[in-house]
Amino acid sequence: MSRFFLLLGKELREERNWILFSSIALFLLFALFLLRSGKWHKGSATVIYFLIVSVSIFILSIVRGFGLLKKEWDSRTIIYLRSLPAGGYEVALSKFTSFVVQIGLFAALGLILNYGLFSLESLDVSGLGFRSFFLVYVSAFFGSLVFFSVPFIAYVVGKSTARLGKLLSISVLLALVYIIPKLHKFFVRLLPFLPKFQIFKPEELAQRGLTIHPSSADLASYIFFTVISLALILLSGFLLEKKVEI
Repeated sequence: MSRFFLLLGKELREERNWILFSSIALFLLFALFLLRSGKWHKGSATVIYFLIVSVSIFILSIVRGFGLLKKEWDSRTIIYLRSLPAGGYEVALSKFTSFVVQIGLFAALGLILNYGLFSLESLDVSGLGFRSFFLVYVSAFFGSLVFFSVPFIAYVVGKSTARLGKLLSISVLLALVYIIPKLHKFFVRLLPFLPKFQIFKPEELAQRGLTIHPSSADLASYIFFTVISLALILLSGFLLEKKVEI
């Protein structure tokens, strides 16, 4: 376990610049939208900021999923990692945990600033408040775990063979993109008793000409995203330990 925390500390130190840069970008975007909000239709700044941040969460998850391991191969530091007494599981879990910390901070800051815009624009929408923003960003956070773990394991699988590595990586990526949504639907149906959380009140938003989907979040989805992500990361750890060629 101590080796895991040493690797995690290494990952977080290496990602300090990324964390700082992304935080500054969110603040600059907030300042820009705050300055422009008076010239736009009321509520536009809040909605556009949300769209940019939420899309960024998923794009960054994919980029980090490929990038956190790719940089080790590009710089040949994977040789150093393999020489340590730490196993493949610890390497994979440390990178996953590092990502969770990074994207968690990004989502939390995005939530605070997005709700700040909402409050400053003085939007009076019944049923739309901090709880709604919180649930949306929590949903984005849990979804990002899958968006990270799928390209992560696809990259590892591609490195498990010297031949046709890229083709194998793309095949795994496409297969998981097809299978995971189906598994998600099946899993949610198995647990209908778990609570669901209403994010918006569709009927009240519809009166204002707004339609937002989904209007609710469910605990079953959060559990599924966590379980499937951990399963893929652990499988990646197994491959890193047993199969990957340097």
